[in-house]
Amino acid sequence: MNKDVKNAEENRTNKKEMSRRSFLLGSTALAATAGVLAATAIPGVAKAAELGYKVNYEKGKPGQWSMLKPEADYGGISVNYVNHNKEWLGSTQIVGEISKFRQYDGGFNRALRNELGPKAKYGILSFDFRRYPLATGTATVQNNLVTLCEGKPAQDKLPIPDPEKMSMNIKDVAYFLNADEVGIGLTPEFAPWETMVTDKPGMIAGKPYEEVCKPNVVSAATHPYTICVSVDKHLETFLGSTGYDGIANSQSNRATMMLSGIVTSIAAYIRALGYEAVASHQGKEYVIIPPVAIASGLGEQPRVPQGVAHPRLGFRHMIACVSTNLPLAPDKPIEFGAKDFCRVCKKCAQTCPAQAISYDDDEIVHNGYKRWDFNLDACIHFRAENEEGVCCAQCMKVCPWNSKEDSWFHKAGITIGASGRTSANLLVKIDDMFGYGTEVIPRFKWWLDWPELYKIKIPANN
Repeated sequence: MNKDVKNAEENRTNKKEMSRRSFLLGSTALAATAGVLAATAIPGVAKAAELGYKVNYEKGKPGQWSMLKPEADYGGISVNYVNHNKEWLGSTQIVGEISKFRQYDGGFNRALRNELGPKAKYGILSFDFRRYPLATGTATVQNNLVTLCEGKPAQDKLPIPDPEKMSMNIKDVAYFLNADEVGIGLTPEFAPWETMVTDKPGMIAGKPYEEVCKPNVVSAATHPYTICVSVDKHLETFLGSTGYDGIANSQSNRATMMLSGIVTSIAAYIRALGYEAVASHQGKEYVIIPPVAIASGLGEQPRVPQGVAHPRLGFRHMIACVSTNLPLAPDKPIEFGAKDFCRVCKKCAQTCPAQAISYDDDEIVHNGYKRWDFNLDACIHFRAENEEGVCCAQCMKVCPWNSKEDSWFHKAGITIGASGRTSANLLVKIDDMFGYGTEVIPRFKWWLDWPELYKIKIPANN
């Protein structure tokens, strides 16, 4: 693209951005909506007299609070608390037995064994090295914290408060360590991996299953509680990104870098109290994240089944966790209309570069539970083989639920969109009208690009 064309494109984008915001800021009708929203918003800070844990516990919201964050921040969205039972996990319906998975059979591990072709294999092997320097920096931290996920608890158990106060303390520790959201759930029976891959990813090709796997140390019986922590993947970076350019993988790595420090610290703290605790983060996961996150009250499963949609963050975040036997008071799963919204929206399916996401109105039965159909191989192929950047986060960028800005009109739009199918249709049309999710705003592009590094190098002897 020559310089004049590039400048003209940036001017067009900036004018579109200014025009859109001028319209929204000047709208009397939307201003009235803002007044209503402000009057009903969840308070961010409680008075000192209201900081006691029993205030919220007696309201039927065990665990949805802490001293540092007395009320969960749902961005003004109305949330229902639902019971954890064998028929439902949050808003996800369980219709049969859910089989456990071997980590060995995961999509990236299959690609690393060359089952999806050499380009996918070497694309993944070069995610964090060679293809984007910042990804190397962020991945180094999480990779070096893998050895801290497990450990032996102290021999003598320290006296601890009752489970409600202990839960509040654990959440405060997570917020002290800079978490964006924290939830505590009962560990679903099917969430821990059945077996764990123990060998280095690049070395598992051609090895027998027994040589690269071992039984999981985590189970619902031995670790009945899961502490889930989430970190935002950075809104401004999404606004300046295409969704699948060089920064895409680094956004995940940055969140996981922070999460790995948080969850390994919490796990070490719990072990120092004399209880079992195992940390899971992207470098080493002992559990499948979506089910434990839903059980912990961090959101609902959206159209993209690998994600967990939070009322305020959408699924523009990463989640890590700690599995433990420390006595805690679990949160309740939540429901806020994400399923109904996803049934109508389909924006992630329409813009997915791999066309891996279902357009269907209704969910299907998959391994004993209901979810939207998803072509995992197509997703892995694009994320691994993308040469316009490194990996992909397009579905996160375009989702209308991922609040585009911290402003009253976006909060109003999401509140309206959560009110049923008709309202969801309206929100999607407004989202499309202003180009949200598909725009690239130049003033938010702070990172450097080295497109010559994006090309995947496959060894001649592969």
